[in-house]
Amino acid sequence: MSSLHSQTYSNPASCYKLPTFKGWLALSNLSESEHQIINELHFVISSNMDSVNMLSEKIYEECLFNKIDKDFSAHLRLALVEALNNVVEHAFQGEMNNEIDVYITFFYKKIRIRITDTGYPNHHGVKPVEQNFDLEDIMSVPEGGYGLHIMHQLMDEVNYYRKNNVNFLILEKHF
Repeated sequence: MSSLHSQTYSNPASCYKLPTFKGWLALSNLSESEHQIINELHFVISSNMDSVNMLSEKIYEECLFNKIDKDFSAHLRLALVEALNNVVEHAFQGEMNNEIDVYITFFYKKIRIRITDTGYPNHHGVKPVEQNFDLEDIMSVPEGGYGLHIMHQLMDEVNYYRKNNVNFLILEKHF
């Protein structure tokens, strides 16, 4: 069914690892079921911005290599970066080198990103806070709060839950 292998990449200068990688699944007897998994990737990254950027570039390249539309791939990458930045900044409060698991599942008609971490829980949920400000007054523009808004704009579904001290963030986008 699938050929699984693990690769660990490390960069001694920044002390992060990129991923435990689960290879592409074989494309045999593909049905048109929306729930048919075409391929799946699993990465384990450290909670730092270098790892976030490296992973987002890897996912973008994999999408393009597999003939996924360039705009769709860019939107997926941006939503992934925003989600992972939130984990680094809020769940781990900027503390580096905690593990974040990222699962990317390609279905026949959608892509699902599942991010898990053992950081602090998200007590605010995933509904973006309404931001009221005057674009003409730069001082009235809030500093944060756009990550969730961007994720909701780019993805069809954004869900969060916590189970057994693990945070789960699920993003889905339909083709």
